[in-house]
Amino acid sequence: MDSVSRSMVLGNDHPVLSGIVCTLLIIGIVVLFSYSCTSKIKKLTPVDAVRSGQTGERFHRHGSLRLSKSPLGASGFLSLNSVISAPKQSALLIVVFTLCAMLVMIESKLYTKGLSRGLFDEEKTQESYRSISEKADEIESHLTEMIHALNNDFMQFSVMLTDFYLSTVITKINAYYSDKLSVTGTALEVSDYRDCMLTGDPDRLEEVLQNIFENAIKYGDGKRISVTFSDEEDCRLITVSNTGCTLPDEELTHIFESFWRGSNTDNKQGSGLGLYICSRLMQEMGGDIFAETGSGEMKLKVVCRKCR
Repeated sequence: MDSVSRSMVLGNDHPVLSGIVCTLLIIGIVVLFSYSCTSKIKKLTPVDAVRSGQTGERFHRHGSLRLSKSPLGASGFLSLNSVISAPKQSALLIVVFTLCAMLVMIESKLYTKGLSRGLFDEEKTQESYRSISEKADEIESHLTEMIHALNNDFMQFSVMLTDFYLSTVITKINAYYSDKLSVTGTALEVSDYRDCMLTGDPDRLEEVLQNIFENAIKYGDGKRISVTFSDEEDCRLITVSNTGCTLPDEELTHIFESFWRGSNTDNKQGSGLGLYICSRLMQEMGGDIFAETGSGEMKLKVVCRKCR
C-alpha cells in the first residue's frame, strides 16, 4: 500500500462537490432501503395482526410524527419516523454505508490507475494487489463488527418472561396451520408429546414457530411439515421439519444472520430477517435455535427452557 501511495496521486478537481454527491447518494440508499423494508406494511390489516397473536398491548407511540398528519403514506412515514426517532442508529447506518462505498472506490481506483499508468510489472502488480486486499479485508472485518453492533442496537425486542404450558402454544399453532395447510394439500404431522411447564414468553414462542412454519411453506416442496418433541437436560426441544430442502450445506451456518438470503430463495420475496429475529427472541428467553439438513429435509430445532 505504501509503494502504491508513493507512486501515484489521486486527483480530484471538485472535492467538495464529490463529497456532497456521495453523501446524498448514501442517504438516498439508506432511505430506499428503509422504504423497501416497510413497503409491505400497508398491506397488513388488524385481522392479520390478531391471527398472528398480536393483540396490541405491546405497541406504543414511537416518535414525534403522526401518520394521520403525514402526506407520505404508511411506508414513507415509517421510514422517516424511524430515522427521526433513532438518530444514533440511523447515523451509524449511514456511516457504515459510507465506509463501504469509500472502500470500494479507493480499492478500485488505486488498482486501475496503477495499471493504466504502467507502474507495475507482473511481480509488483501481484504484491500490490495482495497488500490492497489485506487492507480491504481488515476494513471489511471492522465494518462487519460495526454492522453486527448496529443490528443489536437497531432491533430491540420486548420479551415478557413467565411460566406457561407448552400445550397452550402448540394447540394454537396446530389449529391455525391445520386449516391453512389443508388448502394447499400439505400434510401436517404433530407428534404426541408430554405437556410441561416452560419459562419464556408464550406469545414470542408462538411468533418464532409461525416464522419457521412460514419458511417451511415458502421454501419447502409442499408435501409435508412435521413437528416432533424431545428432551435434553432441562430443556424441551421442538423440531419443525419440512420436505424439499434445497439449501446447500455450506450455507447453513448463515441462515440466522440478518439480511442474509440463501441461494434457494429464487424469486421468492423476503427480507432475510425472519430467522435472525427468531434467534434473537429465543436468546432473550434463555433458549436457542439451530438448524440441520439431511435426507432432503430442513429441520429447525427450537430449544425452550423448562420451568424449574
